[in-house]
Amino acid sequence: MKYLVYDIESIRNPEVSWEPPEDRPDAFPPIPGHKIVSIAGMLISLHTENDYKPCKNSIMWFGTFGDPGDERSAILEFLEMFVEQRAVLVSYNGRGFDGPLILHRCMRYGIQCPEFFEYEFRYRFKMEGHIDLQDQFSDYGASIRSQLAHLCQSIGMPGKMDVKGSDVGQLYEEGKHQEIDSYCMCDVGETAWLFIRFMHLMGKISDVTNHNAVHAIKSAIMAKKDDAMLQQLLEATNVQRLSLEEQKDELQRNQAPKDLFGGQPIEGDADEDNDLPF
Repeated sequence: MKYLVYDIESIRNPEVSWEPPEDRPDAFPPIPGHKIVSIAGMLISLHTENDYKPCKNSIMWFGTFGDPGDERSAILEFLEMFVEQRAVLVSYNGRGFDGPLILHRCMRYGIQCPEFFEYEFRYRFKMEGHIDLQDQFSDYGASIRSQLAHLCQSIGMPGKMDVKGSDVGQLYEEGKHQEIDSYCMCDVGETAWLFIRFMHLMGKISDVTNHNAVHAIKSAIMAKKDDAMLQQLLEATNVQRLSLEEQKDELQRNQAPKDLFGGQPIEGDADEDNDLPF
């Protein structure tokens, strides 16, 4: 199965006359009030327990779509890969923001994307077309929704680098498109690692596949050796924890048998109940 992990960065849309409330000057604009300035993605081939035929586990592509700062070309290239590869989209809050914003900006440029309206993709409670990890980790909103950075930090990633989402507007004004793209790719890299851990959590992939996929993502990031922000991400990430190497060492250190109940066995129990797990 192919999975397209993606993320977008946006700024205020100058064509929409929205102003934040006076008592909330930092309020987040509504979706039409945004303009896309970067789309990054990672195309992953991953063999899961549900696949009917084996496929090679690999990172097929990692980068940004379109020309720097060119919204229309970024959208077109993103949709082209999504459609041609028939990939399952993987996002963090993609149903709440990224996907709807892409649709709004498609309308702006007269771009058709009927694939976004297919049942498998639109139906929220299945994962055949789109896996929104925020939905999954919050049980579709039953639990408090966590920030991507906090979830990533909990399993060994830095969460956020020096650049934050609130910095993107200023970077765009300064023409620093490469920094925006690097920031977007960092989010994709962390989302991809989180996705692999999620698939392992569900039992969809084995320990070995988890290990290999984590290191494949590491190699894809390493290949961007000229990108200082991505290399900083790599240095700040506990790859051993993500790949389960750290946990394996912990298990080996603590594999001595323990008396879970703190008492003495009753005479005869061992002979009479050999099949019991106690």
